Order: sequence, then C-alpha cells, then structure tokens
Amino acid sequence: MFLILSVHGFRTLKKGTDRVGLIVTLLIFGQFSLMNLITTVQGAIETDDRFFEDSIYGWFGQYSVLVAYTDFWMFLHSILFAFGLGVWHCMDKRRERDAVEESHEMASYVVEDDEVLTKRSDADYQSYA
Repeated sequence: MFLILSVHGFRTLKKGTDRVGLIVTLLIFGQFSLMNLITTVQGAIETDDRFFEDSIYGWFGQYSVLVAYTDFWMFLHSILFAFGLGVWHCMDKRRERDAVEESHEMASYVVEDDEVLTKRSDADYQSYA
C-alpha cells in the first residue's frame, strides 16, 4: 500500500493536478498506520524473562518491534507530507486569489478608460455636427 501511495503521489505531483485527493489519502494512510502501531504494540512485544539479552539483536530483534517502528515512521511521514502539501495548497490558492483580484482591478481600469474615450469621442462628434 505504501508503494502504491508513493506512485500515486509522484504521478499527482508530476501532472500538477489538485493535491487534495493526495492529502486525504495520506491522512487515511497515516490513520491506519497509527491504528496498526497501537494494536501491534499491545501484547505482542515480549518483555518477560531474559531471552532477548542473549540474542545479538536484543529487544529490537522482535518482529513486533520492527513492525511498530515501521508503522511509527510511516505514520509520521504521512502526517508531515500531508501537512506540507496542505500548506502548499493554501499558498497556491492564495496566489490564485490574488491574481484574480489583480485581473479584476485591471479589467475595471480598462473599462473606465473605454468609457472616458467613448464620452470624449461622442462630444467631439456632436461638436462637428
């Protein structure tokens, strides 16, 4: 699922399409990683006896510990990338809004100039008649 999400994110960013779907997907994936992290840690990690003291890997050699660390980092990366993409999305929207306001200002300025020229040409036409 992580690889599919990575490919989807790469294609979305490369095409330059709207990133809201990617942000939502990252948040959902982060939520599932957090749920898996919470459920994996409870009861699956062994801390009894001294079995892991003799192992070369120690406490970190347990499969449940490795899954918990992997889930934690996937959760953290998903949330951070979703936050970063959300900020980027807000900045793009603000730039678009500023550009639209500027184009409206320019359009009203051009319309006012046309009205002035039209009135002037009407006055010149009436003075010749």
